[in-house]
Amino acid sequence: MTGCFSCFSLPKVKHDVKEFKAPGVSSGRSIKERARPLTGNKSANDKHSNVLLKQSKKGAAGVLTAVEELSTQEWCSGLTDGAVRARASAINCCIDTLLAPVIGAVEAMVGKPGKGAEGGWEVLQLRDIVKMATAVAESATSCSMVRLGEGVDRLLSLLLSIWKECDPRWESARGTTFQNQSINMLLGMVSIVLCRQVAHDSESVWRQRQTEWHLVRGAFGLEGAGLGVALSPPNKSLLVYLLNASEHGEGKLSLRVQRELALHETVTHLQYAGKLFTHTGAVKVFPLFMVPGENGAVEAGEGHGPRKEFFVEAGAGMVHDKKELRGNPPIFTYVRSAGQYSLNLSLPRSAEMEALAWTAGWIAGQTVANRSLLGAPLPLLLFERLLRGDKFEVDMGVLDAFDPEAALAIKNTTRLQEAEFRQMLDLEDCAGMTRDEYT
Repeated sequence: MTGCFSCFSLPKVKHDVKEFKAPGVSSGRSIKERARPLTGNKSANDKHSNVLLKQSKKGAAGVLTAVEELSTQEWCSGLTDGAVRARASAINCCIDTLLAPVIGAVEAMVGKPGKGAEGGWEVLQLRDIVKMATAVAESATSCSMVRLGEGVDRLLSLLLSIWKECDPRWESARGTTFQNQSINMLLGMVSIVLCRQVAHDSESVWRQRQTEWHLVRGAFGLEGAGLGVALSPPNKSLLVYLLNASEHGEGKLSLRVQRELALHETVTHLQYAGKLFTHTGAVKVFPLFMVPGENGAVEAGEGHGPRKEFFVEAGAGMVHDKKELRGNPPIFTYVRSAGQYSLNLSLPRSAEMEALAWTAGWIAGQTVANRSLLGAPLPLLLFERLLRGDKFEVDMGVLDAFDPEAALAIKNTTRLQEAEFRQMLDLEDCAGMTRDEYT
């Protein structure tokens, strides 16, 4: 995100339902497109999704009627990869039918100060979103906001149940299968309110924002656990940021670093500040980039832009291949056969390397508190290892998921004749190992 509002562009929602008219809704094409729901993926082989899609064509009233007859047990039975995609798509189509007209109308009203949000986006509060949604729901969908919220809550509960039954190996378990465009469009509006200030805010301010977010959740039927599966990764991160800031507050950290040395000079800064290995709270970073050879002069720039650049540069320092950093080996190296990065196992075990690794992890965690992306494509396996802790075990399944080529090579070596296998062990300094131990 940047300090300007253009970066908070809201996802457009495709449409196939009749145009609606609501107070404050512009006749401009862009608003109409965003205010119409998605078309679900019709599947001739899945009667559940097809029945629901048929009802969604009758508008919000049709969806609410269908919701009352939904059976979680029936919808979660006989699941296949294709059935999951079809049913998730149908559910999201119905959620869009309920919410897209309301959200589109609210967006239009905010864009026209005097229609419900005096001052527009610059002063919009979360409670204003609830007030405007309640005011336009009836005219936009012919249903009250209370009924719409109840319908969304039931649909999200069903979506969550399907997600829990989905085989993680299926294609439908990955990507955007379960994400809902209307809900993420709403969260885009929420992010404008929460993140338009680049300054450091107090814990009390964040608690007030959390309270108002609960009002939004209640009004739009988002209070259940199903909300989690419908969100995009950036919006999940947004809510983690909100929750942490409202419960623990956020600190402030000012830095002066050179771009190419952002990671390594952060180590030095934390060390001198007495925060290395001890500072675990969230902080909002305010970086300044020094100009090389200019006696401490810093680059011009303020707002959220330099903050984003800091995390990009610090991440790049973790996986770098730069001449400026030849004396500082990267923490992660690229594994060509896996097509992703892995820990650099050639690094020496030293106090300096431990400080560098700790700081890299600290910076990666602070990206959430700073609404920024890390400039390093870290592997999912790394986070799985961190989250599971001592319970994490490496087996052939883990290796096959990370590096299929390496897994295949190991499987092939176990098929060698005994003499060939022993010769290979000698070459790899693994003499005396059994085949199971080698694997």
